[in-house]
Amino acid sequence: FSNLIGAIYRKGDVVFSNDGDSVYSPVGNRVTIYNLKSHKSETLPVETTRNVNIVALSPSEADLLLVDEGGFGFYISLVSKMVIHRHTFGKALSAAKFSPDGRHFAVCRDMDVQVFRAPGTNTMSYNPFYVEKTHHIAQDKITCLEWSDDSKFFVVGSKDLQTRVCSVDYRLRPVLCNLSGHSHPIVYCVFDNYNYDVFTVDNYGFVVYWKCEQDLNEVVLKREKQFEHKASDANDESNVGNKMKIYKIVKKFHIDSSSKGRASGVRLTSACYHKKTKMLVTGHSNGVIILHELPEFYLIHNLSVSEFAIDSVSINNSGDWIAVASARLGQMLVWEWQSKTYVMKQQGHLHNMTCLTYSPDGSIIASGGHDGKVISGHEAPVSGLSFASGCTALASSSWDKTLRIWNILDEKCGREVFNLPTEGLMDVKFSPNGKLVACCCTDCQIVVFDWRAGIQICSIEGRLDLEPLRSDSTVLTAEKLAPTRFYTTLCFSPDGEFIFAAGKSPFVCIYHLKQQLIMKKFKITSNQSIDCVDDYLDKRKLSEFGNLALVDMGDDDMNSDNRGKINLPGCRVSDPGVRSFKPEFYISKIEMSPTARAWAACSNEGVLIYSLDNVVDFDPFLLDVDVLPEKCRELLGKKDFSEALMMAIKLNQSQLISECLESTPLEENLDFVLFYPVELICRALPSLYAEKLMYFLGSGILQETTHVEFYLNWIRYLCRHHAMAVKLQMNASLSTVTSLQQSINLLRKNLSRMYVRSGDGVLFKFAYQKNFFFSRCSSNCYTLKYLLDVQNQSKTDVKEEEKQSANNENMDIDDDDDAILIEHADNGSVP
Repeated sequence: FSNLIGAIYRKGDVVFSNDGDSVYSPVGNRVTIYNLKSHKSETLPVETTRNVNIVALSPSEADLLLVDEGGFGFYISLVSKMVIHRHTFGKALSAAKFSPDGRHFAVCRDMDVQVFRAPGTNTMSYNPFYVEKTHHIAQDKITCLEWSDDSKFFVVGSKDLQTRVCSVDYRLRPVLCNLSGHSHPIVYCVFDNYNYDVFTVDNYGFVVYWKCEQDLNEVVLKREKQFEHKASDANDESNVGNKMKIYKIVKKFHIDSSSKGRASGVRLTSACYHKKTKMLVTGHSNGVIILHELPEFYLIHNLSVSEFAIDSVSINNSGDWIAVASARLGQMLVWEWQSKTYVMKQQGHLHNMTCLTYSPDGSIIASGGHDGKVISGHEAPVSGLSFASGCTALASSSWDKTLRIWNILDEKCGREVFNLPTEGLMDVKFSPNGKLVACCCTDCQIVVFDWRAGIQICSIEGRLDLEPLRSDSTVLTAEKLAPTRFYTTLCFSPDGEFIFAAGKSPFVCIYHLKQQLIMKKFKITSNQSIDCVDDYLDKRKLSEFGNLALVDMGDDDMNSDNRGKINLPGCRVSDPGVRSFKPEFYISKIEMSPTARAWAACSNEGVLIYSLDNVVDFDPFLLDVDVLPEKCRELLGKKDFSEALMMAIKLNQSQLISECLESTPLEENLDFVLFYPVELICRALPSLYAEKLMYFLGSGILQETTHVEFYLNWIRYLCRHHAMAVKLQMNASLSTVTSLQQSINLLRKNLSRMYVRSGDGVLFKFAYQKNFFFSRCSSNCYTLKYLLDVQNQSKTDVKEEEKQSANNENMDIDDDDDAILIEHADNGSVP
């Protein structure tokens, strides 16, 4: 698995990274990281059992806690991007947060709060889910949780209209005091910056400011003394906490009074407070976000994002960017409130995605939704189209059991018609060389034709490979459902030796065309929040009245506008943002990248990309016991650049390779002799290492570095000395050359968008300025050449005149000396 695109957000919490440049967004049963500065996305290669509902990031940003709808927790290392541990909470969670010191994390499970000890060197614990204490503190479901800055206390809000301030000290009763000041369920509660004042927000829009009149640490000490002297009254929880007045209400404010005419029935669905700037951001069920400054409650801004509820809001550490997510639209945006501009605004397909295609260079993927195009000639809807490379042929498949080959330049457009003994055709594809055409049928067969000769080459049976799975609404077994399942999409590999096929199943099968055998099978998803993923049904939910899994038993009152909504009769299109029922999983399109390094599958979960490129940070090459990063840097200190570079390539660490490349001087002068170390290293580098280095240079380093010319010199010398070796192994090195070419083309496009300042202070686009100079120079090339020749000739004439004048001066001096000698001779004296 490489990446997931097309789906931006489904449900759950969106979280900013510690530096504020990235956003963690739950997408189905996966998590996608959006880098807002480089405008790139990365999906973690981790898959949960159901849709992700809770996302918690550790303060060190080394660990990530994911909890799905079923209460299954996954503790993930962001360094290795692997699941460290799994845990079953037993119930669905409503909130989870790491403490600011990173030593604990707390989860809200129904009416309980569990405090876990976080693994790491600061706690000397390697068990990710070591429970320190379970607190039974609420009378109804807990909805929110936040920690204090010193990590000694946490505050929780619940549906019983109360907010509780609790202590982490497991020796005492957890609740220090109860805050009762709301008449509606609590949506958000938080401590103020470096103090114990509390802000609470309910779903009706009321905000209450609670002032802490006593130091909570002193309250804990008093509590310890009282528990030591009054152990007999330890069961009376309110006996100690209510005798001391810890909090008082300073101000109560209704957000509806500062907004402009909100409609009736609008509820507050999410909130977030930034402690440094004291800014409160609230999201509402009508798609409006409102910014206030606390504790004065000054209105800063009011923005309408969409027409549906805002499910999650988050603020980065600097307080400049606000992330807003809406599950109904599958939309997430990042807004800079000071400049009132969008940093990122992305939205997935409103309905299911049905098609995708790669650009010719493999750098862009385009996806589409439901489509209704039909070409004349078929008697039933067209199910697939494909163009042949190198000619004007177009193949179309239809439900009328025919495969037609069209000549798009012919007026009659007709050429060949193939009738197949099946119920219908689902998709058709030309081979890369354009000689073969393959189609998938409703009887789960893949038929390959030589369309020029009009004969059938082979037929691949895939009924046993598809593995049809059962849905909650079916009463038939998987064996009886097999005739109803078939492949709906297929594609060729770039070399034409393999066929990729997929359909109404989470499996993608790869077949060898000549041997007609299956080579590999991929399972796209294991998300149990989607139907048709497992081959069994939970017998505990089977009753005499039907399957209880079809009954929506959710009690999410915060999103009550989504409850009770069902599809119209006969409607199979579901909104992927609304998961009140299980949509049926299927793969609508599959495509292979032109680079032959990746393929993409378009499903109702999004576009999933599988690649041969290893995205793991540590992927060594020819590793040995002596190959170490410290030794590599030691060789750099000794100026042994060639050995250091080969050792860095063996370790395959991008940062270390960049350090070796940038430490090598482009040219060096020793004993008044100028030589080029980069060229010498490229010439002496073995071909195997040179190919690895070329692949590294084409993997995106040109877009990240500022030393563009320096890296281009590396590419030039590598191509100069290893071009023949790469050409002899073109099949193996095709992806490397393609990625390097794509990287250089992308760099050229980025540079062409830059603006440069001319001599008179006017900004010109670099591409236009370059073309302007090139056109002027090309039109005046002969004039410029003449002027240069005239200038050179004038310089030559000046030099000759200077030489002539110098000779004349010397001759004058000799004549003067002779005259002086003659004069002295006449006088009878010698000078």
